[in-house]
Amino acid sequence: LVGRARTLLDAELSVGDLFTARTPAATAALLRAARTPTRLPAAVDRPRSAEPPLSAAQQRLWFLHRLEEEPSAAYNVPIALRLTGTLDEQALERALADLTARHEVLRTVFPEREGRAVQHILAPGDAPVPLTVR
Repeated sequence: LVGRARTLLDAELSVGDLFTARTPAATAALLRAARTPTRLPAAVDRPRSAEPPLSAAQQRLWFLHRLEEEPSAAYNVPIALRLTGTLDEQALERALADLTARHEVLRTVFPEREGRAVQHILAPGDAPVPLTVR
């Protein structure tokens, strides 16, 4: 809701502000007061190091993986879908490839360098999604 207010109404407010305003009228008053005359600058890509450090969540995953004696599927999320009708397998494969191409997190691996893990983001073509159709 805060994001939509920012985008559609040019209003800068916090989640806490929304909980302070307990009625629609109070929310409307907050939105009027929070209007900003100019938009925030657009997000831009910034250069990053070749192997950025892991985030806290990534460090946890890497640590737990290292702690296990044998490989585990604890963080794998297998899925089986039952579809009716004709399946266009090529379209589904293209959709999965598009998904991984758009989201780097789905292509990120954690190689070790000098005893510590770093992020390595695979190119979209280097991270295929296996698809088994039965």
